[in-house]
Amino acid sequence: ILLSSEIMVQDEAPSPGDAQRVRQAAMMAKSIIEGALAMIKGARYEFRSASLKAPMENAAAIFTGPAGGKGVKLVVSMEEGLPEVRLSAPHLQRVFVNAITNSLSFLKPGGTITLKAVREGEAVRISIEDDGPGFPPEIIAGGIKAFGTGRKEKGGTGLGLFNSMEIVEKHGGKLSIRNRQPSGAIVEFTLPIAGLK
Repeated sequence: ILLSSEIMVQDEAPSPGDAQRVRQAAMMAKSIIEGALAMIKGARYEFRSASLKAPMENAAAIFTGPAGGKGVKLVVSMEEGLPEVRLSAPHLQRVFVNAITNSLSFLKPGGTITLKAVREGEAVRISIEDDGPGFPPEIIAGGIKAFGTGRKEKGGTGLGLFNSMEIVEKHGGKLSIRNRQPSGAIVEFTLPIAGLK
């Protein structure tokens, strides 16, 4: 993908802006894969104070093509002046990827996935929302568990949410799921603001 995009950038026919976006998405995808592989190999959490902007936008960029091809809109909304949080970038990015993957698998053309981040006291509340069918009642009632999934027929393992919950807890936050009205699913979690005790 990177090689093809480099050629597009040099070609007079394609739009350089479009080609550059393809290259950026490919680099973000490479970062996601490297992060996932590092986690599989037992990579340590390396925390630092940083903005949520990069992990949120990078994760969304990975799905720009698949979402657009399915007729689904991806929106990233961050409160202005949002403070930094203490995070391990590849791990936190995996949380967004897991949630977007889940949402996209259930949405029909015309659906929307929204990533939001707002300040809430001494923490930042992050949510990944969609307007799909929502979580099955048994998932909501039983809570997040390993191998608990409502999409086994689509190859789901139920490990995505469980893995995300563990990652968020490592960051000192809490993750929960709920349904929105009239329809849709919400994955939300909080992260402590960096530098506050």
